[in-house]
Parts: sequence; structure tokens; C-alpha cells
Amino acid sequence: MARLPLALDWRTFAVCTDADPEIFFPVGDPADPFDARNAEALSWCEVCPVRSECLAFALDWMPEGIAGGMTAAQRRELLRYRLRRQAARLAGQRTPPPVRSPLAPDPGMTPHRARTRAQGIELLVEGRLSRREIARRVGVDVRTVERWAARSEVAPLLPAPDPSPSIGISRAQARAMGARAVS
Repeated sequence: MARLPLALDWRTFAVCTDADPEIFFPVGDPADPFDARNAEALSWCEVCPVRSECLAFALDWMPEGIAGGMTAAQRRELLRYRLRRQAARLAGQRTPPPVRSPLAPDPGMTPHRARTRAQGIELLVEGRLSRREIARRVGVDVRTVERWAARSEVAPLLPAPDPSPSIGISRAQARAMGARAVS
């Protein structure tokens, strides 16, 4: 196979040629596109004029890392979908609907929103801050943090709630309000 002259190779036009290659292969290769370790690499892909060529190359030749605006897990999912679609066509069936990962970015979600959500979910899972404090830190409404916490893939990761929440009054205040027995 003849090689293209360097001026015609799509890699010449990639914006990531100035980036540190290590950011495209984060430690642990996180599947979640919202993982903070993926944010910098995906921001390079977002503005790249040869993103589709890069994705086509990565689907064939790159089993790991971030390329073409997708993580390795997203590319594997895309390949599985293509195989299911091809098998359905060969069997004369309708094309099955795509199976979206629960952690895949919502259609139309901007990278800024994706990073904000990733940061908020990370703080939720750590469990050190209240939901109100998380909302303040990442610049969203408390209801947004509540929605993140209710996601089926996030809820099992959250720390268990305190079994005996304090209502915030002292024994003396309870007696002053007329309580007979204070435990």
C-alpha cells in the first residue's frame, strides 16, 4: 500500500499534534467520558477538523485511549452496534436501535456541561460535602445535584446516609419546647 504524501495525510491537520500524547491515554483508561481524566483530551478532539478521520482510524487500529472524540469503551460500543446492525441486515430484519451507555453524554451536551457533571458526580461519590455545597462549587442548582445522585449508575456508588440524622436542636431546647423525655 502506497503511503500518502505528508501534506495529504489527515494527521497533518490534527490539532492534537501540539498536545502531550499522555493525555490521550489516561491512567486506568476510564470508560466514562465525563471522567475528569478524559476532559483535556476530549476538549482537543472537540475542535479538531479531522475528527471523523481520526475516529475511523481509531476504530480499526486503536483499542485503547481517546481518539476521534471517543473513549476506548465508546468505540467498542459503536463497533458492537455496527456488528448488530450488519447481522440484522443480513438476516433481513430491521436495524436494532442503538444501545446507549448510561454514562454516555446526552445528545447535544456541551463539553463544559459534561465536565461540570463529571466533577459534581465525583464530589457526590466522595461523600465529604453536602449536596448544597456541591451545587455551589460546580455552579449548578441543588436539584441538578439531586438528579445526578438519582441516576441509576451513580446511586449505588454513593455513601450510605447517616442512620440517625440530627434535627438540629439541643436537649435544653427540646425541654423548653415541652418535651417530657429527651433521649
